[in-house]
Amino acid sequence: KQYYTNKQNQIKMLKILNLLVDDKFIDALIEVFEATKGKNTHDYIIINDKGKKNFQYITKTEYIKQVDNEELLTFINNKGYNLVILHSLSSIPWFKINQIDKRIKVLWKAWGFDLYRTPNEIQPFIKIRRLHPITKKYWRKHYKKRIYTNFKVWIYDQIHRKQIKQAINRIDFFSGCLPSEYQLMKKNTFFRAEHVELPYISLDSGYTKENSITFPKLGCNILIGNAAAIVNNHLDIFNSFSKFQIKDRQIIVPLSYGGEQFYIKDIIRYGEKKFGENFCPIQNFLSLKEYNTLLSTCSHAIFGYEQQAALGNITELLWTGVKLFLPKSSINYKYFKDNGYKVFTIEDDLTENHLSSPLTMSEKKQNRDAFLRTQSVDINLQKIQNIYETVEKTN
Repeated sequence: KQYYTNKQNQIKMLKILNLLVDDKFIDALIEVFEATKGKNTHDYIIINDKGKKNFQYITKTEYIKQVDNEELLTFINNKGYNLVILHSLSSIPWFKINQIDKRIKVLWKAWGFDLYRTPNEIQPFIKIRRLHPITKKYWRKHYKKRIYTNFKVWIYDQIHRKQIKQAINRIDFFSGCLPSEYQLMKKNTFFRAEHVELPYISLDSGYTKENSITFPKLGCNILIGNAAAIVNNHLDIFNSFSKFQIKDRQIIVPLSYGGEQFYIKDIIRYGEKKFGENFCPIQNFLSLKEYNTLLSTCSHAIFGYEQQAALGNITELLWTGVKLFLPKSSINYKYFKDNGYKVFTIEDDLTENHLSSPLTMSEKKQNRDAFLRTQSVDINLQKIQNIYETVEKTN
């Protein structure tokens, strides 16, 4: 099915290059771009220095071309591209960004790592408090090598500060995962990009007005986090509500994505200590369908991120009617609260009373209405269409 709705008088066609990394978002991204491109073209490449690589997450490999790092700039600059989209800064070596031909527009789709841990964890582009007290104490004790590494990276970045600024200054368009990240990036004086929104969506998500009337039947389990990354602040969350009565409900904790093995083991040990047989860690990687089925067994979900993160999980949970708890100071909470969603804070609302009561039908409808205003399939497809039109005007 084609979703392309550009104006009939379009003359300019865009040739677009996507620089990718192997991640679980990419299959859906390719599907969306192929369905919305119209007369434009999309190419997809991954840099590879050591022979052909096997992909861990991407299955639409027929779309992917692997390019040697030494040949990258020649490939980008001599194929007639109008736009290069960097899907995270991990998709290209830092100092090659500024060597992209100035006639080619560059769009940076920033991932969480790009903003909150880059160029280094001591002085990232967006600096926030990421760890809560118990987790921070754990980090200082168990991540001593990381502390040393972070300091070395920081020194390297101070030496190359000028080149880093030039690389970011070369970027023409910026899309975070939330619009507020653009305002946070603007605090960097060397950042000049224009704001666009490039959402990562699935055409099969069902987030449409036609599907907004009925709500699925949910279980009564409690979801904590979405990955094994320490910035989930698992330890603090476990500690904050382990005193509550949860009866026969399962505490579901996905740990199959990201994170250090020793951290995963410690989280499992601590979870079993706090919740006993009710604790259910997920260590096997699940398909999207399997994972969404797992989410549907939950009536409540708690995410301890201070940074923007886990938006795929959060949007699915809000759409289906799960009661969501977030840190009051988090970027996620501020976005959803400001856009009319009914969300709750870990600090003020994570109580036995709230955990024993699911969202009311009125609250579920409030979230659906907010969803349709901000990130339905139609809204997100229009955001992608706006990118095409914006870039066309600059060529």
